[in-house]
Amino acid sequence: MLYGMKAKPPFTEYWYVLFVIPGGLILWALSRQMSRSFTKITIVGDKLRYDSGIAAKTTRNIPLAKVQDVRVDRSVLQQIIGVGDLSIETAGEASRLQMQGIDDPQVVAEKILELAAQYHPKK
Repeated sequence: MLYGMKAKPPFTEYWYVLFVIPGGLILWALSRQMSRSFTKITIVGDKLRYDSGIAAKTTRNIPLAKVQDVRVDRSVLQQIIGVGDLSIETAGEASRLQMQGIDDPQVVAEKILELAAQYHPKK
């Protein structure tokens, strides 16, 4: 040790690696879980109802007869944890309904398409 210089304890420069980054990841994961737990898809009669939000609620009702396409997107991480993003395209509307972090998205997509087929006129 040189005269007049104090030795720094190890990892004092990297304290954020030990606390801030893992803490941030935990907060992000908790916020995603809260968002998922306050999102619900329900099929009532001939309508698909999508509810989301914690304090401010959003509800969207879609007639199953208007459902044209249901798409499932899953990242590698989503495949590992068994969730995915669901996108529903309807006739007569400019936008898609997109739902993130849906459990078993392929099963949900197939069920929606199966029920929608019952309301489409046979050719």
